[in-house]
Amino acid sequence: MNILDDLLNKFDMGLPVRSVLVGAHWTVVCSRHCGMAATLTSNHPHGHVQVRDVGRLHQKSARELAELACSDELMEASIGVAAINSMLEMDESLAVEINASEVLANRGGERTSLWSGTSHLSSNCNPLSGSYGLSSNILWKTNILPKPPRI
Repeated sequence: MNILDDLLNKFDMGLPVRSVLVGAHWTVVCSRHCGMAATLTSNHPHGHVQVRDVGRLHQKSARELAELACSDELMEASIGVAAINSMLEMDESLAVEINASEVLANRGGERTSLWSGTSHLSSNCNPLSGSYGLSSNILWKTNILPKPPRI
C-alpha cells in the first residue's frame, strides 16, 4: 500500500461531485470544496487522450474521481488530484490572504526567486538580500527578454 492508497482510504465514498472542469492549464473538481490541480497531458496527438467516462464525470462520487490520481493517463491523474484537493478538510480560520512577493521578501532564503507574468513584484523584492522577483515587465525593461510584438 502506498501513500496515495492511504489517503484515498480516508475519504467518504458517497461525497457527490458538483462539477468537473478540465482546462488547458488547470483542472477543477468541486465536491466538499473546489480543488485544483495542474492539467497534465501526455504527448498523444490532439484528441487522442482517453478519459474514462468523459461527459459523465460529474455523476461520480468525489472518491471515485480521486481514484483517477493513480491512473497512468496524465489527464485522468490531474482529475484525480483535483478531486483529492476538493475533499481535503481545511480550517479556514487559519487561512490568510498574502501577496506572494511578501512571502518572498520575508521568508525567502538564499537565491529565492518568484516568477510573475505581471509587474506587481517590483516594489517588494530586494536583490541585495538574495530574493528576486522576476516579471515579464521587468525583464523586458532590462532587455533580458525581448518585448513581444504588439498585435
